[in-house]
Amino acid sequence: MCAGRPPAPGGAQEAAAPGAEAVTLTFVCDIINEGHVAVRDKWAKDFSEQNPGVTVQHQPTANADYNTKVQTLFAAGTPPDIYRYLQEISPIITVSQKGLHLQLDDFIAADSYDLSDFRPDAVRLYQWDGKTFAMPRDYGNQNLFYNVDLFEEAGVEPPPVDWEDKSFTFEVFLDMLQRLVKRENDRVTQWGFLVNRGQRPWASWVYSNGGALVHKNEQGVATDSAMADEATVEALQFLQDLMYTYEVSPRPDLESELGGVDLFATGRVAVMLTNPSAVNQFRAIDAFRWDVGTIPIGKAERRGTGGGGTGWASGAATSIRSRRGNSSNISPPHRRSWTKWPSAPRRLRAFPW
Repeated sequence: MCAGRPPAPGGAQEAAAPGAEAVTLTFVCDIINEGHVAVRDKWAKDFSEQNPGVTVQHQPTANADYNTKVQTLFAAGTPPDIYRYLQEISPIITVSQKGLHLQLDDFIAADSYDLSDFRPDAVRLYQWDGKTFAMPRDYGNQNLFYNVDLFEEAGVEPPPVDWEDKSFTFEVFLDMLQRLVKRENDRVTQWGFLVNRGQRPWASWVYSNGGALVHKNEQGVATDSAMADEATVEALQFLQDLMYTYEVSPRPDLESELGGVDLFATGRVAVMLTNPSAVNQFRAIDAFRWDVGTIPIGKAERRGTGGGGTGWASGAATSIRSRRGNSSNISPPHRRSWTKWPSAPRRLRAFPW
């Protein structure tokens, strides 16, 4: 039920269907964007074809509704057989203490799956007290995506690509944006930067300024909020100032009206911060060239990024649904076979980054 090697040459099945009863596995994930839905649809179809008697029911969920849907399913005692796990919904310590997820260590050992395909810190992200409760889906970061044509037109040096570059500071970034902004009378016609108000994006500015969201103990458990710390407040004030003081970024009401990615795709914003999952949307842009660079650094010793990725997990209390309409505790091998499917490196490479 974990990430593993691709199937053997010749189309051998990754897992034989365990048992004769026909079952349906629910696969719940937020839409993210249509490219991701298409990839996951193919996973479900291919797995079902290679495992007769097992049907994977892919349930793409509107991004804005996803967290609520997952929480509702768990509260009702009918969690997904497999779902995209975000620690923003349930921290790993909560998952462990409440037994929310199927524990995977026995399956990892039994199948001799090589976890070295993943970053060690990506695997540790889903472990608590020596037990594993999910497998990595991704380990993304936050990057600056920028309109190359607008930078060249304004004669502005683009963001660096070196994560260790310390010359690209908050102050340099602000100067860059001010040179990219275009105004007609009192109206901005071209913005410098789109402030992404998602938690992981704005947290990147906090980390890169030496701040934090919470204080932690030695075990990594949050003890109290760090939102009032000077470095945290300073970073968040910088983002506010981009919108309300320097006016190089559209305010939230305008962003909501015009659409975040659309502002960038139509050339009305020169730079935006997001994670690699947006790349397939950017690839559809024909009107200009775009590229990617690193975020600026504030007072921190090194950059930090609000990411850490997400995982694939299986609800511990889930049940299988047979084609006869019966329900019983799900056989772990079914979920074990499916959960390792999307986490296999070969299929992760199929994502439309």
